[in-house]
Amino acid sequence: LDPTARVAFQTGHTLKENFRLAQLGNLLLMLEEHDCEFVDALGKDLHKVFITRIIVAAIIKHMYLFYGCDPQESHSFGRIVNMEVFNRTRDMLWRSGKVVVGGPVIETEKYIAPTILTEVTESDPILQQDIFGPVLPVLSVNDLDEAIAIINKQEKPLCVYAYSSNSEVITRLMTETSSGSFCSNVLQSLMVALPFGGVGASGLGSCHGHYSFDTFSHRKSCLLRSIRFECITYLHYPPYEDRNLSLMTWASTLSQRSQGWCQIL
Repeated sequence: LDPTARVAFQTGHTLKENFRLAQLGNLLLMLEEHDCEFVDALGKDLHKVFITRIIVAAIIKHMYLFYGCDPQESHSFGRIVNMEVFNRTRDMLWRSGKVVVGGPVIETEKYIAPTILTEVTESDPILQQDIFGPVLPVLSVNDLDEAIAIINKQEKPLCVYAYSSNSEVITRLMTETSSGSFCSNVLQSLMVALPFGGVGASGLGSCHGHYSFDTFSHRKSCLLRSIRFECITYLHYPPYEDRNLSLMTWASTLSQRSQGWCQIL
């Protein structure tokens, strides 16, 4: 490769001046035709950065209020419940986003510092399952519709937490998403009078009180029929003829009128 090639490229000597001017003209035309789209996209990107900074700053402020300068020494900050959850949370943390605060882990103590992640994408491991640890991924969106769409694209979570002073926002998040439970403007609260459990990938069944009994009980459907009705029920045996179908349709109509006496069919 000629050592002067880079110099020639940088000075524009590799192409004629008219070609360069035509390139710039086409670029200017494209910018003029799509100026609104560029301005809108730029505004959304700047809005996301602005919102992310506000959220992160507020979290850091309260983190110091709750746990002091060193959460590891705080008596109010717990540890991960077991090594399995510790390893899973640590691996998700190391393979997702960018750490802006926190990050240290101590395996012997099952300790993970309160951690905030930014520059998170929907495909990152941290957003693929429930997080049972002090790791908060921050994923900025343009509006509520996008937030709901992202939640619904993922597996159903154990809980959806909504923070807003707008009741319409809370209502939409509660009714347009599916999760094991839902909390607005509060952390997860366990109440023995309410069922606790997941849905879909986050778990099946509920616990607490009689809900636990229902979860571990099986509701068996039973049909008891006397042979005395065989003169009627023969209709559901082959051969399936139009006459039999008409009689069963007629019987079903009577069943609806007489509170189900013909359900024996």
